[in-house]
Amino acid sequence: MVMRWRFLCGRRMFWALHLAAFVVFISAFSEAAAQPLTHTVKKGDTLYSISQKYFGNPELWPKVWEMNPFVTNPHLLKPGDLIRIGILERVALKPKPKEIVSVAQAIKVAEKKPTGIQVGGLTTLNARGFLSKVEETPWSIVDATESAKLLLAKGDILFLDFAARDGIKTGDEFTVFRPLFGVRHVITGEEQGILYSPRAKVILREKTVRNVFRAEIQESYLDMSMGDLVLPFKPMPSCIMPLPSDPGLRGVVVASEQQRTLFGRNSIVYLDSGTDKGLLPGSMLELVRFMNVPHPEESLAYEKMVGRMIVLDAGPETATALVLSTNESLMVGTFFRGSSSWKDPAGSPASFPSCPAQQ
Repeated sequence: MVMRWRFLCGRRMFWALHLAAFVVFISAFSEAAAQPLTHTVKKGDTLYSISQKYFGNPELWPKVWEMNPFVTNPHLLKPGDLIRIGILERVALKPKPKEIVSVAQAIKVAEKKPTGIQVGGLTTLNARGFLSKVEETPWSIVDATESAKLLLAKGDILFLDFAARDGIKTGDEFTVFRPLFGVRHVITGEEQGILYSPRAKVILREKTVRNVFRAEIQESYLDMSMGDLVLPFKPMPSCIMPLPSDPGLRGVVVASEQQRTLFGRNSIVYLDSGTDKGLLPGSMLELVRFMNVPHPEESLAYEKMVGRMIVLDAGPETATALVLSTNESLMVGTFFRGSSSWKDPAGSPASFPSCPAQQ
């Protein structure tokens, strides 16, 4: 009797285990089958947002880009296009004891941990400045100091009057700029706007009367004078993830730091292209020079790459970039082109100071 009871219990356990395994398999199949294989592009979509939507991680955009070679710029997608987002492999349908491995998890295992470029170790990011097509409205103006010194330095005190501007409080940080006018396009001769040259970073220490604050100089970059403009401080991360740019993009370096004529490695430069051409912080660019090709019957030229840049800030029509590499002294007016990748080892992102990219 005992043996019969054990036999029946064993058979029940056997069928129960098989039924549970079947339910887990069907659940895994349903979850995987629910994952669509394509995405129809809507206005505002990028490969980053698509990767976030389907994989939960925007840093997986290179995987999506590999599957969609017709895409030339991951920032500028055409509404209505079909983006292929994955092929469901059979191995992804195999159930695990505790959880089902998703497509995103399977890709994450294969992907290397993303790394960025440590631009903060190559230049003083807070002193990068910017080029603007429109005149900025200052929040305040440097019109008084606590001492009679002609050259101000770190620790010196300014008095800043914010007049009727609301919301100003102790602890707020600002950058002192000097507007440099007369920036013209080297090729077209057209006015390019105003170059805002950073002079110092200040922090508000104490409110005095009305909306006047004592401000302490935290960082000093260049000389300051009465009349310099005060704008809100805009921090940026010292680690930037390199991003591809449109290989068909062509533009010109229209200015460099302090309106110098020459620039080189680790220089800050200003470009005649911005978000209107798909540029974003991190966009990879190549500096080029046109070289003649000897030919008996016609004049031929080609683009010789002479350096690499990465975009730090991008406005609507202009951008600020950092020159990462060049073996030459270059001049304002040098051309640049977009780049979808830096393939050769000497100029790949891995050859620059690396840092963990923010997830």
